[in-house]
Amino acid sequence: MSIFETILLGIGLSMDACAVCISNALVYPVLSGRAKRSMPLCFGFFQGVMPLIGYWAGTFCAQFIRLYAGSVTFFILCFIGGKMILDSFLSKKEEEAHPAPSFTFSLLLLQSVATSLDALAVGIGFCAMEGSLFRSALLIACTTFFCCLLAVSLGSRVGRFLSSKA
Repeated sequence: MSIFETILLGIGLSMDACAVCISNALVYPVLSGRAKRSMPLCFGFFQGVMPLIGYWAGTFCAQFIRLYAGSVTFFILCFIGGKMILDSFLSKKEEEAHPAPSFTFSLLLLQSVATSLDALAVGIGFCAMEGSLFRSALLIACTTFFCCLLAVSLGSRVGRFLSSKA
């Protein structure tokens, strides 16, 4: 895989992390500078590490993945879809009764892992490709870092105007 292709892959993988960065900046308009710097670092780190983990898992667990990947994916998507349907029936009063959570490092870690699961799948795909795994992971991490840095900046600027509505 060429450097250009890997950068494009990194941009594609970073879009969900960018959306979360923008959302965080909108929902938490008084984020500290430390929190704003930690978002791109954390998202970039996990986007870079997950392909390595995926490659490792793909090489050691290939037979299991071939057998059960469809079923596991089906049940995960059913769970997520079911939860979304149940949440849609909650009344606005129940949602307003719970105060908005504050931005914490544990929340950032959870967001980082959740948005990097697609990079884990890409790492499994790297098993079938030739090329430098570590170079690809580093390029994906750097691309995600810079995309998220722009997203936090954009979200902060837009958040000044829309913070009450976000």
